Amino acid sequence: MTIVNHASTNGAIRVINSNNGIPVFNNKSAGLLVEARVTHHFMKRPAGGFLAAGFFAFACMVAGPLPAQVQRPSAVRAKTEAVYFAGTEPGKSPNSAAANANANQFGELSALWWEWIYSFPAATNPNLAQGAVDCGFGQSSHSRSAQIWFLAGTFGGVTNRTCTVPRGISLFFPLLNIEYDNVGCCEPTTLPFSFSIQQMKQLAALAEDGPLELHASVDGVPVASYRAQSNVFSYSFPATGNVLQFLGLTAPGANWPSTTVFPAVSDGYWVMVDPLPPGQHLIKFGGIANNGFTVDITYHITVSD
Repeated sequence: MTIVNHASTNGAIRVINSNNGIPVFNNKSAGLLVEARVTHHFMKRPAGGFLAAGFFAFACMVAGPLPAQVQRPSAVRAKTEAVYFAGTEPGKSPNSAAANANANQFGELSALWWEWIYSFPAATNPNLAQGAVDCGFGQSSHSRSAQIWFLAGTFGGVTNRTCTVPRGISLFFPLLNIEYDNVGCCEPTTLPFSFSIQQMKQLAALAEDGPLELHASVDGVPVASYRAQSNVFSYSFPATGNVLQFLGLTAPGANWPSTTVFPAVSDGYWVMVDPLPPGQHLIKFGGIANNGFTVDITYHITVSD
């Protein structure tokens, strides 16, 4: 794990404690005590939130109700697997600023993507895979798999994967993204949080602001990404060896009592690639978060006849 970078230019943010290498930030403007640590493809609690496509990150809110207007300093924003283009709105492309007719579909799919990622144990989680992989692994678990397959992100850094995809399948993936819920963190004994759905949506949205860079291309041709926020959803994870445990949490356990989490919300930037013709293709995506966290993912894909 890497520690979220931090800085203080106006006194609004300062490190007030450190626990096992995890800095604790005091956001005086928001009245929050924030613990933040980054793992990779997800941001957990900035990602109560997880980041995906690019990484997981925890920014654990451990004190105080949120004010009506939460000001989250850029110095402690964490990124996710679907990074946010600055200044764009949900359903808009940062490249064209055109409304995306599939914005609602992207929100639905983003929730399904998170459900898909959480369903795997860490040992076989697509976000942790490298090299030759099975892109069809677990796709049948989501309701759109007959037309759409998900591509995984990573927990940070550079990842290369090679796989085969059937003809006629669209591909959906995040550049940077975040998932927010009430699973307690960042200590194994922290009890679940009690954020409202609106608060989780606010925090997820704020965490996606101001990326330094985003990129997505297919065979060297840039493609537009779109921001999408999910409706409220639930996800389930294995009782043992799950991603939350991989990230140091006790779930099921003190951090969350069961293997199903509800409510959860997602925010981020996503790409849908229409079915590619048979043959070899190169898909690259990722970005740089406002704290410097970097994701660079390459898929070498063979589309079968």
